[in-house]
Amino acid sequence: MRLEVPMPGFSGRASLDILLSHAGTRLGIELKYPKQALNRVVNSEMFKLSSSVARDIIRHDICKDIMRLERAIEQKFIDKGYLIVVTNDSSFWKPGQRDDVIDADFHVHDGRSLEGTLCWSERAGAGTTKKRDTPLVFAGSYSLEWGPYSKIEGERYGEFRSLIVEVNTPASPEEVRVANRPSAPSSRASRPVTSKREGLNRLQEFFRNCEVDELTMTFAELESIRGPLPSSARNHNAWWYGVASHPDAVWEHEGYRASPKLAEQRVIFRKR
Repeated sequence: MRLEVPMPGFSGRASLDILLSHAGTRLGIELKYPKQALNRVVNSEMFKLSSSVARDIIRHDICKDIMRLERAIEQKFIDKGYLIVVTNDSSFWKPGQRDDVIDADFHVHDGRSLEGTLCWSERAGAGTTKKRDTPLVFAGSYSLEWGPYSKIEGERYGEFRSLIVEVNTPASPEEVRVANRPSAPSSRASRPVTSKREGLNRLQEFFRNCEVDELTMTFAELESIRGPLPSSARNHNAWWYGVASHPDAVWEHEGYRASPKLAEQRVIFRKR
């Protein structure tokens, strides 16, 4: 067992919390322990926990740990990874009351699925996003299930829960160059859109004929095919995920998943 092991493929002082090697298999473990203040003697042992600050940053870093484990697998540094979170702060395992908070993409409550590209809201301040402004891109999909860990009766923050996420998916390949993607028709060459449905049909046909596994399109290029995007597409990452909740996402019918870059007015589409 090794602690705080430097990880390849990352800049700065990135390190793996725990590296376990046994019988030719290497397991990587990342740990997180966000807390609410608690002072209590349990079985003659004193516990003095101080409150963690900046829950939004902690949520981001929990998600980032999953991405780092994917990268470590892709680099063949480890064979499998685990993220382990223990907390007595219920705001981590309970869904938030609002969905317009700056860290909505990074929420890790029970029942949440993490996948695709996660980004801060455009309303997030520079102090929050400093050194954390790069979108997190997952190759895999992770369903989060919190379980009981321990409980101290009579304490406001006496309930502890744990989250364990198994990671065995290597990171996605680097984005292909723009020159390798099929060209979208220019706004001049495109036919006028006579109805929303016609535009969506044209966009679905475009992805049906697409022969690459990954391509990047600007909002303007998308609109030249399907017509104007709604304001929610320009302001909310969630609009781009899921045919059931967003029927406009016709690319998913053709096996593509969207990773929006709202600040850059573009979208990356990857074949699933």
